Amino acid sequence: MDGRVPDALHLPHTASVQFIGAVWRIGLPLVVVASSALVLVLAVRARGELPPLSRSFGWVVPLVWLTLVGDAVLGDQRPVFERQWKGTAALLVGLGGAVYLWKRHRQRRGTRQNLH
Repeated sequence: MDGRVPDALHLPHTASVQFIGAVWRIGLPLVVVASSALVLVLAVRARGELPPLSRSFGWVVPLVWLTLVGDAVLGDQRPVFERQWKGTAALLVGLGGAVYLWKRHRQRRGTRQNLH
């Protein structure tokens, strides 16, 4: 054997690589945008006392958000579709974070006023 792949295996390999590439190009943006929309929905629908954010979550989310914003705004060498879905995801996560912080601020302000 000379180390080459037999011709019978080229077609299945090529088909699987194309399938994985399509899933990556379409599935990943769909999952990221859908989960970002879920963040916004959960922030808007939150009722009652909001739990505090963990320290690690408080660091990871802003870093992911900044990465998405940077890729969407400054990603000159990226395809337009990639910049669009990253911008959409960044917008949804940013709005979700703003809603959560606004509700948290109102909640904390309300408890302080009840103490006085």
